[in-house]
Amino acid sequence: MLPKKTALYIAGVVFALVALLHLWRLATGADIVINESDVPTWISVVGLLVSGFLSYLMFSSACCCGSHTCSTSKDENNKNNLPRA
Repeated sequence: MLPKKTALYIAGVVFALVALLHLWRLATGADIVINESDVPTWISVVGLLVSGFLSYLMFSSACCCGSHTCSTSKDENNKNNLPRA
């Protein structure tokens, strides 16, 4: 089984490739036909936004994997280190 950080990086790359394909379609105006029906361009706009955001989430999660400082604030970290009364 892959380590969590590696799996997050792989997922981030896959989502980034999907986003790039949507961007390529928007830039070139390529037509996509499924069952003799044209796929509207706005589908690629939505696909670009969703896959780009998911790629960002995967890479940012991989960056912080195993680190408490990235996902929590300093105050939350200090709260756990306070002496008990």
